[in-house]
Amino acid sequence: MNLAEPSPIPASHARVFLAQPVPGSAWRDLLEPLLVRMPVEAADRTMMLLEESRGAWAVLLPGPPGRALFIGSALSGTVPALAALGWRVVVADPSLERCRLAARRDQEFAPGRVVHVALKGPRLPLPSASFDLVVREDGAPGLEVEAIVPANELTRLSRREVALVADNRLAYKRATGVRGRFQRLNPLAWLWSAARPEPGRATLWGHARSLTPMGPQRRFALYPDAREFSHVVGLDAERPRLTVGPRERANAPKVLAQGLGLFPILTPSFAVLAGPRGHSRMERALAALAERLGEEGAALDQLVATRSNAALVLTAPRGTRMEEERTCVPGAWAVHVPLSPGKRRLLRRHQEHLRSARGRFPELGLPEPLFDGEVEGIPVFVARRLPGWTATHVTDDEAKTARTAASLAKVLESLVVKEARPLTAEAFEQLLGGRIERVARQVRVPSSSARVRRELDLLRERLVGEIVPLVFHHADLRAKHVMVAPDGGFAGALDLGSAEERFLPLVDLLHHLGHQRKQTRGCSSAAAWHALRSPAGRTEAEEDCLQRHASALGLSQGYVEALLDAYPLLVAGMAERNWDWSRPAWIRREFGV
Repeated sequence: MNLAEPSPIPASHARVFLAQPVPGSAWRDLLEPLLVRMPVEAADRTMMLLEESRGAWAVLLPGPPGRALFIGSALSGTVPALAALGWRVVVADPSLERCRLAARRDQEFAPGRVVHVALKGPRLPLPSASFDLVVREDGAPGLEVEAIVPANELTRLSRREVALVADNRLAYKRATGVRGRFQRLNPLAWLWSAARPEPGRATLWGHARSLTPMGPQRRFALYPDAREFSHVVGLDAERPRLTVGPRERANAPKVLAQGLGLFPILTPSFAVLAGPRGHSRMERALAALAERLGEEGAALDQLVATRSNAALVLTAPRGTRMEEERTCVPGAWAVHVPLSPGKRRLLRRHQEHLRSARGRFPELGLPEPLFDGEVEGIPVFVARRLPGWTATHVTDDEAKTARTAASLAKVLESLVVKEARPLTAEAFEQLLGGRIERVARQVRVPSSSARVRRELDLLRERLVGEIVPLVFHHADLRAKHVMVAPDGGFAGALDLGSAEERFLPLVDLLHHLGHQRKQTRGCSSAAAWHALRSPAGRTEAEEDCLQRHASALGLSQGYVEALLDAYPLLVAGMAERNWDWSRPAWIRREFGV
């Protein structure tokens, strides 16, 4: 391996990036052109590596934040996540170029809290017991740090805690490096992988044994894979747990394997935390919140690493399964811990909308905001946890999915904030023109950029003069942000970080229908869009839902068709308004634009 190669970023692209002037250049302004220049797969791997939610497990560390050593890819989002949680971080990476790249981000996100050094061999020139926490994060693209720095060096350098993020020798599937795609191993491939493991891969017990000198351990699965995990799951204790919803219960082999206790043996990745016993920092924060809010019984139930770069801690009194409850329960909260500056901004917006919209729109079933501030030095945004399941768990039931959409449409009809009147050219630019023009600039593929601008001109021509009301706009009503009743009916909405006080009607419903079709049919975003925009492609339930909603709000058929045709532009415009950075050619890849 070339130690100077800043994989997954090609060296030639890194040199162009590093040649750009630093003063006044925001990390986003430097990163976006770099991602566009890179091959698609390398860009995907880079974006996944950069996500701060990789560090969601760090809220489970017991000790107060101090001095941390991170051994792994300097680009890992775990580094700014640790800094966001109060740690002062020294990053050791064999690639000097990768350190220089990451320094641009860390100087902006965590000024004065992160230092980078080039890792030159298995023994670091640092005195023993010089860090409160030592982290080794294995499995980064192009970096076999586990083969460079052995576990005994981690234990030598730590005076308190060690965290090892590692791959499982017996994993039944692996991340491919493309978001949302995993390779499930057939029995023969699994046996071959288990018998001839790659360097650094061991079983859970093998990894744990290497950290024995540090004392007691807490072991977690990073599920489904450390490169793209959504859940941190306790392997030594009942919690944090992995929910097995109605959809998963239909997977007999999975349910059987979990019932037989095979999950710790076969799960792809682990986080092993070794050090003094005691409550985790998050558990202490929950105790402090309970005292502040006057609610006893809050216990850490689930820990979710969100794609929007937060550690989402769901609490419930012990013995309570909120999915099976029908009403809110004291001590059941949704605690968001932002791990990136962008997520902190979205969470502030989320809490503000909860406070302002709950009273005005009770039909939305929004959770009650409870607290935002710092507890135990951790920034938290706390709201009441809603009972029941999200709509992701009914996507295999066509009747329930239709009921969700129909009842959601009725709720959306009640969110009018400005009576219907002709849409002016000025209002169009304020609501759509500016954000879609940004999509055209950011897509950076000349043919796609030209097409977005043509579609924008056509949309302007079709919408200006249409008589429409303005509505409170959630902007991201995918199934995971919709709570449902047992019969599939709409029960509540989550995550208002992307919401807007005034926007065009029908957009929320189209976004929901598009995502539901994508999930129920297992199709691409482009296929879902093409089906919805054609009356012949829509199901009877989808057609009825659209027509009833349009009639209730007085929307013309021309308006409905214009928004259906422009659906990719509407989704991309929302994304550009809220993402930390633009994903290169995202609209082209998702929708073929």
